[in-house]
Amino acid sequence: MRLGDTLFAIKRSTEAFDTYRRALALYQERGDEHHQAIATQHLWAVSDMSPEEAVDNYERLVNICHKVCDRALEAVALDALGNRIQQLGRYDEAVAAHRGAAAIHEERDEESLLITVLVNLGTALRAPRPPHRGRRGARTGDRAVPGPR
Repeated sequence: MRLGDTLFAIKRSTEAFDTYRRALALYQERGDEHHQAIATQHLWAVSDMSPEEAVDNYERLVNICHKVCDRALEAVALDALGNRIQQLGRYDEAVAAHRGAAAIHEERDEESLLITVLVNLGTALRAPRPPHRGRRGARTGDRAVPGPR
């Protein structure tokens, strides 16, 4: 998989994708779920899936990582999941995924990875949301928004 990383770093994405796909096939032949999860994460990172496809795939990856007890990759997958969920405008779910990733990085004392996740969490928390309309109205910014009558 290091070849795929190198190819991706030098902007040869198609070759990187093919390399990760071959690695995944080899791990599947061996029945190595742990390395399948790693190869899958690399493959998806360089693919151009729709956000909906990515959410489904990252949810599966999080479950596999949990099953094989790879907390580090689970945190990476949760953070990527949060980013893709946010693209769909599902900000509260994105926040939950980023918080899960942050908790794992904190327990593993992975400060640099934690910082990245916290930036993503902050982005999800700052994302615009539709105003909440209560019985008496909601406030957005400095102006009142009338509620339903």
